[in-house]
Amino acid sequence: SNVLIQANINSFGDLAVSGNTVAGQFDSFIYQAMYSIALSALAFVSQNLGAGNLARVRKSVRTSLIVVTIVGIAVSGIVILFDRELCSIITKSDRVIDYAVLRLYYVATPYFLCGIMDVMSNSVRGLGHSTLAMIVSLLGSCVFRIIWLKTIYYLNPTLDMVYVVYPVSWALTAVIFFILYFPLLKKTKKTLATQGQQPEAVSDR
Repeated sequence: SNVLIQANINSFGDLAVSGNTVAGQFDSFIYQAMYSIALSALAFVSQNLGAGNLARVRKSVRTSLIVVTIVGIAVSGIVILFDRELCSIITKSDRVIDYAVLRLYYVATPYFLCGIMDVMSNSVRGLGHSTLAMIVSLLGSCVFRIIWLKTIYYLNPTLDMVYVVYPVSWALTAVIFFILYFPLLKKTKKTLATQGQQPEAVSDR
C-alpha cells in the first residue's frame, strides 16, 4: 500500500516528493516514541496473561492507551508547532516546506491514532492471537488503503486525499481491534477458569 501511495505522490511532481520525504523524517520520531509503548503493552499483557492475572492485563492495556495518546499528542504537537522551522533544517525551499507541512498536517497531527492502533494490536497479540492481529492489521493498513486509492482518491485525485488515508485507516483498524479485544478478554477469562485459575484473584497493586 505504501508503494501505491508513493506512486500517487510522485504524480504531483518533484516538489511534492521532496516535501513528503522531508516530513517523513519527523514522522519517524513520533512513530518510534509511540511504538516503544506499544511494544511494552505486548510484554505487559503477555506476562500478566501467563501469570493468570486479567486485572493487570486490563490495567496494562488501559495505561498503555493513555500513555501512548499523551506521548503521541505531545511529540506531534511539538512537530506541528515548529513545523516550518524543523523542515527548514533539511531544505530551504519554501515550496518544498509547504508540501512537507501539508503532510505533517494530515499525518503528524492525528498520529496518536496510529499509537492507539499499535497498542491494541499488540494487546491482542499478547492475549495469544497473533494471527488474528496480523490479519486485521493487513486488512486495515494495506487492503483498505489500496481500496481507498482505487475509489475515494480516484474520484477526487488530490494530495490531500492521498494523505488522509493514513488517519482514516488507523482509526478504522483501532476500532476493529477494540471490538475484538473485549470478547477475546472474556474468552480468555473463561479459559483460565476452566484451567482452575482465578484470573481476577490477584490485586492490581
